[in-house]
Amino acid sequence: MRRVLVVDDDRDIARALRVRLRAAGYDVLVARDARRGFRCLQLHRPDVVLLDISMPGGTGFDLAEKIREEQRRELRKLTRLPEIIFMTASRVFTLRQQARELGSFAFIEKPYDPAVLIDTIEAALQVRARESAPTGGLRAGGRG
Repeated sequence: MRRVLVVDDDRDIARALRVRLRAAGYDVLVARDARRGFRCLQLHRPDVVLLDISMPGGTGFDLAEKIREEQRRELRKLTRLPEIIFMTASRVFTLRQQARELGSFAFIEKPYDPAVLIDTIEAALQVRARESAPTGGLRAGGRG
């Protein structure tokens, strides 16, 4: 089953995402801060991470940077790390740019359209599958 990690400190949003994503057929893990999110990522190796930006224990950008650092180390082992989809209520343009620089797959503004969210996750999973195929490869950076 395809696994999605939700990292969001808002209990209601995390709960709603868990219900919606489970109904769509995903195995869903939830962490309420960046530190727990990183630990969950290490233990469970999700395919996609839905990542809030403003949280206790470090920002979503801090966690994305840790994931990318981990990816650089793991390249030697050919281990795939998750696609990152940022979700935030902020409309600040520079956040979108920063997310792109960190290699995020997508940036979704809250409140989100559930159909767009599912479509975005599916697109991330397709890219992940294509890059993991024998003729594909691991990307070292983001999608600029």
